[in-house]
Amino acid sequence: MLSVLRILSVVLLLFVAFLLSNQSQLKRAIRPGTAVRAAERQQVPPPPSERADRFGAYNWAIDYGAYPGDAGGTNDRLNWGANQVATIGSRIIRVWLGARDIYYLPASLPAQPYDLVRDAASPAYDKLFRDPRFRTYLLTTFSFADLNGNWPDGYTTAEYQAERDEIRRLGESLIGNPNYAGKTFIILNWEGDNALSRLTNKQSAWDAYTQWIQSRADGVDDARKANPANASRLFSGLEFNRVRGDSGQPCGTPVSDPVKEDPLKNRCVIDYIAPRVKVDYYSYSAYQSLYPKVVNPSLNLRTEFNQAMNFALAQVRTLRPEIGENNFIIGEFGFPRTDFGECSAAESLRETLDGIAASDSFKVSYVVLWQIVDNGLIWDSDGWPGFGMYRHRNGQLEQTMNGKTFQAFLANQSFTVPSDCPRVRRTPVAGILETINGSLDFRLYPDNVMAIYVQGCCQNTASPFSASGNTVRFRQGYRESLLPRDNAQFFYESITQVNASMPSARQPGQALVFVTDQRGIDSNGQYLDLKCDACPRITDPYGVLDAATLMESYIPGSGILTIQGERFSSSGNTVIIEQLDNQQVTHTYTLLRDNAWSESPVQLTARLPQELIIDRFAWVYVRDAQGRKSNLMRILTNGACQNCGPGIRPVLGVVNRFTQIQDFHPGTSVEIRGAGFSTAGNQVIVAQHSQRDALPRSSIVSESSTKIAASLPATLLPGYAIVYVIDATGRETGARELTITSTPVTTVSAASYNASALAAEAIVAAFGTNLAVSTAAATSTPLPTSLANTSIIIKDSAGTERPAPLFFVSPTQINYLVPQATAPGLATVTITGGDGSVSIGTAQITAVAPGLFTVEATGQGIAAAVAIRVKADGSQIYEPIAQFNPALNKFTALPIDLGPDLGSQTDQVFLALFGTGIRFRSALSNVMAKVGGLDATVSFAGAQGELVGLDQINLRLPRALIGRGGADVAVTIDGKVANTVRVSIR
Repeated sequence: MLSVLRILSVVLLLFVAFLLSNQSQLKRAIRPGTAVRAAERQQVPPPPSERADRFGAYNWAIDYGAYPGDAGGTNDRLNWGANQVATIGSRIIRVWLGARDIYYLPASLPAQPYDLVRDAASPAYDKLFRDPRFRTYLLTTFSFADLNGNWPDGYTTAEYQAERDEIRRLGESLIGNPNYAGKTFIILNWEGDNALSRLTNKQSAWDAYTQWIQSRADGVDDARKANPANASRLFSGLEFNRVRGDSGQPCGTPVSDPVKEDPLKNRCVIDYIAPRVKVDYYSYSAYQSLYPKVVNPSLNLRTEFNQAMNFALAQVRTLRPEIGENNFIIGEFGFPRTDFGECSAAESLRETLDGIAASDSFKVSYVVLWQIVDNGLIWDSDGWPGFGMYRHRNGQLEQTMNGKTFQAFLANQSFTVPSDCPRVRRTPVAGILETINGSLDFRLYPDNVMAIYVQGCCQNTASPFSASGNTVRFRQGYRESLLPRDNAQFFYESITQVNASMPSARQPGQALVFVTDQRGIDSNGQYLDLKCDACPRITDPYGVLDAATLMESYIPGSGILTIQGERFSSSGNTVIIEQLDNQQVTHTYTLLRDNAWSESPVQLTARLPQELIIDRFAWVYVRDAQGRKSNLMRILTNGACQNCGPGIRPVLGVVNRFTQIQDFHPGTSVEIRGAGFSTAGNQVIVAQHSQRDALPRSSIVSESSTKIAASLPATLLPGYAIVYVIDATGRETGARELTITSTPVTTVSAASYNASALAAEAIVAAFGTNLAVSTAAATSTPLPTSLANTSIIIKDSAGTERPAPLFFVSPTQINYLVPQATAPGLATVTITGGDGSVSIGTAQITAVAPGLFTVEATGQGIAAAVAIRVKADGSQIYEPIAQFNPALNKFTALPIDLGPDLGSQTDQVFLALFGTGIRFRSALSNVMAKVGGLDATVSFAGAQGELVGLDQINLRLPRALIGRGGADVAVTIDGKVANTVRVSIR
């Protein structure tokens, strides 16, 4: 066996040819065709002429802190919020109608199964739909099946029909009710691009979402056909929220290299789904177009709006040329106070409203502002920024600048926004700095003091704080602290700067900070990253998972959390969960130290409290033995799943089976970890670019409910791929992204390390990574073509593939024999490891590629050779030319004695050199050698005869070399120069 060699050449890569195919995609079940049946569709009217009928507000999970209903014995929060919309002057409202009870209505969630019709007929919704102050209702509608994932795992014919039927029944109940005569109802989804955000890399998810939207549109059609003479109008809609992809390019822009990156990266609802569904309205949740005003105050919002809408219209018209501007809605937009500042938010709102209302602007039918009252924190982590036209402050509901601006606009009046509103500096440096060195490096223990600066400078600033009476609002998790009330230390204020120290209710992580001046006007805010080198830290993201499955499952009472992180105490930690109740009151739960409890510096486990409200966000954090708090991590509680589909873990859900890391090559054997897999009959889907393969059953090594072992296709190209699982019942997981690397292989002469050329039947060495899963050596001849389940195929220039005989395999090096009869030219070397990993390289094959072995196995230094002394009587004496010196830990030369004192001058001394790539030389006369610069006669050059692949050259040493000492040996065969080796001559 040859000793392990060093890498001496550059890496050569050969990418296998990629065959673009239009392979049909696997479907979870037979689905309705993409061609939607023709249906009589109600004509979409032109936009309303009056502003109050065209511009409205969203009422969704608002802050009920100022709601007096409970004290009076009622709890109709839906109509309380709707009343604020009507009071502000609008006759159009958008509300939620679905299985999640965001309004906490007593009759809203009857016993299962949940039914949209029953909810729509409840006293609160019936009152809203009867309300004469409203004419148009945009309903964000989700059935119980919708909220429980009826499309992310694939969309069956049965699911399509059930959704269609439920929407049909809902539609019939609305337009068939004489009490709702003259009303308009539009059935909408919530922001499609956000709904797809965790599934955008998966083609089948896009197709399932398309079918889901179409099933709803067909349900609306069915309801209208069943009520042809109704006095109300019913429409279907699709909401999108992107016109640009992740790269910033317009939606639908192809990626430059669909093999190296996600080919769906720039796909959006507007370019893929919108043209394919026959809905009445297309609703744009327009933050992507309007929110850049935060960082670019000079942005023309009217121009941005028109560009976005014209782009969206063009996308839809690719398949639906009949669609016009009046088929579009602005279903949601807004300008939050804490991002813009209260006055800048109002100015941006006015600019947008005036732009949309302009006669030469894109004529959307309806415009809905988010939202009527600031969000509550129960359902929405974005509740703090302050979108509302009303806010809850000091127990009262008060109108914001946004509300006053909108109310004036609806009344065709103007509202003058104050010009001296507080604004925290954004440029040229951040407006909130720590006071010691003016940096953004905020620390706890001891706490930094914040210095908050206004935009502009000096006494003439246009964005001043109040000279006194300012309040610094510090928000983190569910807690708002008011400074100086909650910590007066170091508080300082002027019209240009406010200093404040951290409140006691703070911990590492992000905190939102802004200033409210003496008049109650809010500045814009900034997020601070509070650091603490000594505090415990929960890993972000996915630091809190279900301990049994390592999935995002959080079941009150029975679920056990595993909390991963660092700097937890070895003992004495406390795990705390905070959650809001329906009254926006925070409840704090300390997790019990029962039989589920364990703790270490990097991991804690604890049982979730039974008291947690299901289907509600909560914050988790750790307090160590010294009382220091960790960062906050948000979870969404859920009930025990009765029939959940399969899922892949969010962290290390797919790994190399042998390395247990995310190390993937063509053919790699992978381990897919998750929950809810079938114990047998799963399908593993691997997709790359337009190729989508269901792995053959033979490639699935093992499967269980939590783990599947399978081999990736050997045809994968280096670049981007996804993998997901379809269980035996047809339910799909989300897709996990893989980075495929084709392990580069460099093949060199095992003797010379020369990579420029190799020869048939030569001994060579391949270098790379993950070439084999273990080390093994051949122990017999003929040499095997597989060692440790590792094999090599050489495909020569004629296209013939041959297995290569193997001497030795290891993860980083394989020594093998170039197969006999390998044709000259460029050959492909493909190594398949024991784990299925494929490594690829190239080699140039020529007739001869002479290489000489050396004793150090480096291709340099003392020749691996023997001296042969031939006596006058023909007898031969073999003499070593090197020996190992333990003191030096290396080989040293033994001089070859050519002197007369060791025998007759008639003795001849030959040097037998061992090498490879020599045997197919054209003629002995074309083998030339020099020793110490003197010509040496070559008497033999060919196969050694006993060892596979080993060649030998015999040359006679000239007596003129006597006393030379070290001498180079240079050999040329058919014009090809071998590596130079050395000998010592006495």
